[in-house]
Amino acid sequence: MLVRCPAEATDAIVAAKPFNPPGSRTFRTQLGVGMRNNRGFDKMYLSYDALLGRRRVTLKCVKVTMLEHPRRRVIELVSRSDTYVFVRRFEPGKF
Repeated sequence: MLVRCPAEATDAIVAAKPFNPPGSRTFRTQLGVGMRNNRGFDKMYLSYDALLGRRRVTLKCVKVTMLEHPRRRVIELVSRSDTYVFVRRFEPGKF
C-alpha cells in the first residue's frame, strides 16, 4: 500500500474494512503510517486476508507535534480523502 499526503503531513491514518484481521468484528481497522523526512509519501506492506472485490478506504493526513512542557500531542488534520481499492488474488508471478 502506497500512501501519498501533502508535504507538511507527518502521519497518515488509513481505515478500511479489508484490513481487519481474520475473525475481527470491528467495522473498520485503522492503520497508522508514519511519513519519513517530510517526503509526503510512504509505503506499508499488508498481509491480511480480505474478500475479493472493490472496497472503500478512508485516508486522513495529519500533522503531529509534541509540546515540550505539558508533554501533550497536538494533532492537526491536513487533508482527508475517500477512495476505493480493488482487492485481487495474490499471484507470485506479478511480483
